[in-house]
Amino acid sequence: MSLADVEMLVTAAAVDLLEESMSGYVLAGENLPVSSREADQVLVEIFFLPSDPEPFTLGEDGLDLVEGVLQVSFHYPLNSGTSAGRADYETMRETFYAGAGFRSEDTEDTDQTVTIRKIGRTSYKTDEDYQVHVRVTWFATIPRKGGTS
Repeated sequence: MSLADVEMLVTAAAVDLLEESMSGYVLAGENLPVSSREADQVLVEIFFLPSDPEPFTLGEDGLDLVEGVLQVSFHYPLNSGTSAGRADYETMRETFYAGAGFRSEDTEDTDQTVTIRKIGRTSYKTDEDYQVHVRVTWFATIPRKGGTS
């Protein structure tokens, strides 16, 4: 598993959840164009923010530990209340709970798992919208050299 695989697993889980449970939202991602959005639609942005890899085991065939945050930012129309933000956060908690693991379908190796450490949120109102930022903290081990561990 590579860092690109980790990004794909974590962001795909978020996108799948958003498409299944939160239909009608406009989805955007880091460095991606945003499609047009109506004034009453919710905009959702996804950001994958990994740390630099740290040695986990030694040697050229060792593993590196990577930790990071998946941030999902919800932008609700002004004066629409806070209940949708709370409900969307709870929906995310059902998938991204502490200890949840995500791995590629082609492996059963637990060393190839992205594990959720915690989930939290902040919210505030701006001049343009009401924002809820959900932070999913995760960690994974990746092979120092290409291939699998």
